Order: sequence, then C-alpha cells, then structure tokens
Amino acid sequence: MNARESMLSRLPKPSQDPPPEPFQLPSGDLSRVQLWSQFHTRFSDLGGTIVTWQTLAGLSDRNWIVEPGLDVGQGGMHVDCDVWNASVGVTRADLAVAETGSLLLNQWPFSRRMASLAPPIHVAVINESSIVPTLDAAIERLERTNAVLVTGPSRTADIEGVLVRGVHGPGELWLIVERD
Repeated sequence: MNARESMLSRLPKPSQDPPPEPFQLPSGDLSRVQLWSQFHTRFSDLGGTIVTWQTLAGLSDRNWIVEPGLDVGQGGMHVDCDVWNASVGVTRADLAVAETGSLLLNQWPFSRRMASLAPPIHVAVINESSIVPTLDAAIERLERTNAVLVTGPSRTADIEGVLVRGVHGPGELWLIVERD
C-alpha cells in the first residue's frame, strides 16, 4: 500500500444508514412549491437528503445531541450526549435558501453550531413556510449577526484533488420538512 492509499484508507467510510423516502413537495401556493422544488434540486445536488421522521428510527442505536424543544420520539435513543461523542446532531433550521440549497441557523443559547458541525450526521428540521428565494432575502431576515449557513455535507479535495465527505464536519446532511 502506498502513502496515498494508506491515507485514504483512514478516511470515514460511506454510511450504511437507511435509505431515504422520496421527497414530497410541501403544499401551498404555487410560488412556495416552486421555491421548494428549486431548493430540493440544489440541496440534492450538494449531497443533502430530505427525509421524514420515520427515517430516524433506523438510527435509534446511535448517540444523539438534540436541540432543546425538538421532539425526536426518543424511544431507546441516548439523547443529549456530549457533542463530541454524538453520532447524530439534530437542530432546527430557521430558513431554507432556494437559490443555493442552503440552510440558515441563527445562533441561540443552545450551541446549534456544534450540533451541526461535530456529529457525522446532521439532521436539520425546518417548517415548510421558512423558505426564501435568495441568500439576500435570508440575510435580511437574520435575527442575530451570529449565524451558521449550511450548504451540503462537509467536503474537501485536499488530498490530491480527491473529493472526500465528512472530514471537516458531517459527512451527511439530512433535512426534515415539517408541515405548518
């Protein structure tokens, strides 16, 4: 094994997590449906996956860090472990940006930043009405100046130009869209 193969062998392996359900466009007026369609295309192109709460049941054997106030149906899950030992981080996203496929998380007392960055899987939850067309529109709606903008799972091509996910943050980004 040469040095390159040795280094690549130590990188995280793709997950064997349950397959996601097909994405169902949220309901509502045509403009919102169009925004969600654009968001879904961009989000998926960047490696994000839109799932349902039922998908999370397949991860019940993992350690979770969950934003206070989010009910993940904790049946048997070890919730609120140390963020560095968590396999899954669950946060609420404040906005979805259609043009970029990004999620915006305002910084609050619970450290969403660490729950969205440290675990290998980040699950964000958002209300279907929380979509904006552009990044400019999202910034105009910021409630605080300290926010996290999440655009797909972590990825880098530092090692000889080979694209690798999950080295500097979550290798998987899942989104749950809740009906209003």
